[in-house]
Amino acid sequence: VNIDPNVMQKLLKQISGEVERVILKGYNPVILCAPVVRINLKRMTERQLPHLVILSYNELVQGIEVQALGMVVLDNAS
Repeated sequence: VNIDPNVMQKLLKQISGEVERVILKGYNPVILCAPVVRINLKRMTERQLPHLVILSYNELVQGIEVQALGMVVLDNAS
């Protein structure tokens, strides 16, 4: 996936901020995303956040309860 380096830096900064915020609340952060972006998101974050767990919606066990503690959105205007 080709993504502008400036946009990638903004996205990584947002992700890092949310991960830190979740850790400070005492939780282990997990990113839940669409299956189509999972592998690319993992590749993008693995250098800066190597232990970050990234799952796609498809990987959730049926009946598991998910609590959203944050959200990162890529703004089209970025």
